[in-house]
Amino acid sequence: MKLPKPLGRILFWITWPGIWLVVQLAPPRTRVIIINKGKLLLTQDWLGDGSWVLPGGGLHRGEDAKQGAVREVQEETGLTLDPAQLHLQGKFSTRSTGIPVRLIIFWAEIDESALVLRTSAELAEAGWYSQNQIAKMRLSQPTQQILATFRTSQNLLK
Repeated sequence: MKLPKPLGRILFWITWPGIWLVVQLAPPRTRVIIINKGKLLLTQDWLGDGSWVLPGGGLHRGEDAKQGAVREVQEETGLTLDPAQLHLQGKFSTRSTGIPVRLIIFWAEIDESALVLRTSAELAEAGWYSQNQIAKMRLSQPTQQILATFRTSQNLLK
């Protein structure tokens, strides 16, 4: 049973100071741009501000960035990627809901016809979205920055 999204938003803002501290002390986080037949995989965290983000998450101490990205995508969505499918897009620092974060960005293009996503307890939703759909969605600031850079450098998102 999924808990209501508004409860996740309230808890996010209540716990924000703790989240800020944990993110400052943690290794970098990963985000993965995954394209499937021209659609992009986006997720919405249950504990968050309600914006849509790319799948990914925190690395474990000493964990290889590609391995961590693969692990996070699988944990969140059930999608299993091979590290060899991931291409490094870049690294950058930004802010997410006022929290400074360091991100390692990868991208992968897959071709799955009958791909069924499952969402973990930490996600409210996950799905494949066209560029027209994405234009109407509220994306997090880092996701907007990542996709703007990716569109310019990779010509895979039309």
